[in-house]
Amino acid sequence: MAENEESEIAGEFGRTLRLALAGAMQAREVAARRAQMSAAQQQAETERQRHGQAVLARSVGQELHSTQFWKKAGSESIADHVTVAAHLAQHHPEARLGYMHAADRLRNDYGVNIEQINRDHPNALAERHAALRDALDDYFDRYRQDDHHDAAQEAQQQQQLESEEQTQTASREADSAAAVAEEAADLDKASDRQAEAHLDRMNTMTAEQAGDRQPETYQRMTPEQLAQIERAANNPELAGVRGRQSLTFGSPTGQRTQAASQALGRARSGRALTQGKVQEAGLSR
Repeated sequence: MAENEESEIAGEFGRTLRLALAGAMQAREVAARRAQMSAAQQQAETERQRHGQAVLARSVGQELHSTQFWKKAGSESIADHVTVAAHLAQHHPEARLGYMHAADRLRNDYGVNIEQINRDHPNALAERHAALRDALDDYFDRYRQDDHHDAAQEAQQQQQLESEEQTQTASREADSAAAVAEEAADLDKASDRQAEAHLDRMNTMTAEQAGDRQPETYQRMTPEQLAQIERAANNPELAGVRGRQSLTFGSPTGQRTQAASQALGRARSGRALTQGKVQEAGLSR
């Protein structure tokens, strides 16, 4: 039953559309053929036509209210349904409601004004059908162009975002590398300071063990100070000054102690020698 009804609707849709587009001449031809029929045939044809158009009006009204129809239909299909609904609207409320809904949908969603098309083409549905189809073709062309432009713009924005992300990634990697290098440099400096502190402690311990000076913190000479000392050591004018200083200032403690011990030993040897000589002289007397 459903398949037969769909086939009947499709057939009636095509006949009604052709009749609507054919105009007054086609209507007169249909009337002339019916005049040649018998009364019974005319009544049967009238009943068939009334039933078919009622079913078609209900179907077209439902289609024009369907969201899926507007999502899938192209300019030719929309123009056909609107034209059939306009042709049936005078005697079938479902078709009239469908036509009014289509007019609102076309104005709000497609920017097409059916009332203006009807005013521009007041005499024939065929002219209105063609004008509506052309207006919808223009809309779909603009839509495809806008969609292509949006796709290109979206691709450009995506490319720009990827480029910015790559730049940010490179910047983060550079910052990370710089931080690693700075940390390595800090570790090297800390290692150098530890090595210098260890060397200072070793030098201090060595100086303390030598015993020729009081323990004190070892201080490393700078290259400038070392060069100044070398220049002073090689300066002949300062040789005399150092000689006089050696006469003025005493010898180190170790040297003075050793010299005193040697002097005491010589004094004791002298006294012993003198006493021997005295005793020897007494015996000789």
